[in-house]
Amino acid sequence: MTNEVSNLLERLTASPQERAQLAALLAKELGRAPPESAWRRARPFLAGLSSAAVVLLAFLVPSLQDQWDRFKTRAAIDRYAQVGRSLMQNEHYESAEQAYGRALELAGNQRLDLLEGQMRARVMRVYDTPEWRAAANETITEADFIYLLELESARDRPLERAGTAGAYGVFLAGLKRWAEAEAQLKDAARLDPSSSAPHIHLGNLYDDLGNAQAAEAQYRRAIALNSSEPNAHYNLGLLLSAAGRSAEAASEFALSVQLAPQEPASRIGLIEALQSQGKIAEALTQCDAALKIIPDNHELNALAKRLKAAQ
Repeated sequence: MTNEVSNLLERLTASPQERAQLAALLAKELGRAPPESAWRRARPFLAGLSSAAVVLLAFLVPSLQDQWDRFKTRAAIDRYAQVGRSLMQNEHYESAEQAYGRALELAGNQRLDLLEGQMRARVMRVYDTPEWRAAANETITEADFIYLLELESARDRPLERAGTAGAYGVFLAGLKRWAEAEAQLKDAARLDPSSSAPHIHLGNLYDDLGNAQAAEAQYRRAIALNSSEPNAHYNLGLLLSAAGRSAEAASEFALSVQLAPQEPASRIGLIEALQSQGKIAEALTQCDAALKIIPDNHELNALAKRLKAAQ
């Protein structure tokens, strides 16, 4: 190669633009396409990657939507379960049962904890009526109690089992199955020694069976465990009143009124206990105070009329 040709090649290859033009001319002469840049070579790969991403998204988008829907469903289930627990704490058992039922529907009936919560709310509905051993609720079956007691026993939950056993005792008393009811209530007292409820129910049971001494002992035991329980004072007041112990009864009714001022039964018991002692003026004072809080109570209004007539 001569110096003149070498100098020409050096000038041509010194500039990137001239090198590209020279390469294109040589490629044309050789009958093939010019060499591609790195970017051009990368484009098919990127295009393939884009296609793969589209395919991947086609699978992922429904999956992500499904996961989001499941997340929302789980959140709704948890909300209903929390509402159920809150209603149970406030002794709104029928509403609690409905809340747990809705949670179970959303969960496809696959959550044992929700089923247990619903069943516990159902059996506690024996307390929906204020009367002791009221007619058994038609929605509750004995199988509900037995299943729940077994479940709580297997999970070693003595306090929950105590609550269920107490409710079962009330249920059995409503059926007048006295010995079985007594056994369940005693079991409840054993499982939760700090609870006054089983002793109140045992007092009611013994009172129904005519054993006033045993009933009084149970009521007083309940008060010793929890002196702020108005039902214990009220039931003891009823027992004492029936025994002609009006002064003691009045004291118990007064404590019940103090603890539950909106409850008319305790006020009526107090007024009648005072009336039986001949304390008409004091009874009328109590009656007027009660009517200020519960003005539409027919029994209180009737008592007020009788007391005014007796003055």
